[in-house]
This record gives sequence, structure tokens and C-alpha cells, in this order.
Amino acid sequence: MLPGTVVDSFSVPVKEDTLNNSVFMVKIVADSAVDKGVYIADVTFGNNTAQGKFTMPKGIEHVTPVLRPGSAPYTGIVGFRLEKDTSFYDYFEITCNKQNTRMGYINSYTFE
Repeated sequence: MLPGTVVDSFSVPVKEDTLNNSVFMVKIVADSAVDKGVYIADVTFGNNTAQGKFTMPKGIEHVTPVLRPGSAPYTGIVGFRLEKDTSFYDYFEITCNKQNTRMGYINSYTFE
């Protein structure tokens, strides 16, 4: 996979800002160190933007992350699926509101 490749994304309208047609959007982009499992979370909430990096768990650096909306408003969950397994493994969370954007690991895994 080439650095800069968007591997997954989603967007939803910001319900509280219908005047400006604002959106909450998350894109997962391959970093220059994608061969080591490093990705960029590129986040937009209205006119505000943020970026953060995360690294896939050791032993599955080759697995492409999957993004899905979280259960809370303006939340994205980055996770992964393994071959021959239909489970989605939550790994990294992105949450936004008008004041801030938070990103962080929510689970840890090792496959060494």
C-alpha cells in the first residue's frame, strides 16, 4: 500500500449546525511508515481539523484497519478483522465536539 492512500472513511452531518451544513468526517490514511502498521486519523468537525497517528498491533502490521461509526455521536472506532473471523476488534477511538477532538487506544492486542 502506498503512503497517502485512504483506506477507509465515513462522514455524518453535524445536527447542531444545519446553517453551515457542517460534517463530522474521519479518514484513515496510510502513513509513510505503513509497512510498520502506522496510519493517520484525519478528522474534520465543521471547520476544525485534527490529525493523529496510530500503529496497528504487533504481529498484524499487514492488516488494514477498518473504520466504523461509534455508538456515541461524532465518534469513530478504528479496528480490524482477521482472516476467517467475522469479529470486529475495537482498537482506537476518535471523538469530537465543538471544543475538542480526542483520539486514543481503547484496547491492546498482541499477535507475536
